[in-house]
Amino acid sequence: MEGVREVFRLGYGRVLCVAIGAVCTVVMVALVVSAGPSALWRAGPWLALVAGSCWALFWRPEDVVDDAGVRLVNVFRTIDLPWPSIQAVDTK
Repeated sequence: MEGVREVFRLGYGRVLCVAIGAVCTVVMVALVVSAGPSALWRAGPWLALVAGSCWALFWRPEDVVDDAGVRLVNVFRTIDLPWPSIQAVDTK
């Protein structure tokens, strides 16, 4: 029998990232059309930074619960907690 795996993540995070990515793409195309290809070098890295930051903050974080334990994926770290190491869960 296969183990059960549940993934928990924020639903609005994906929608927000797609919207921010679409806005960044539209802005980039508008800049290239109006100012020429040189606008890619001026604004491109900043728009990529905005889109990448949105991905790191809202798309990537998740909690995975499976037979092996719990995996917490954060912005900066991924933590694996096996079931024997979890003694109590306290929520507030």
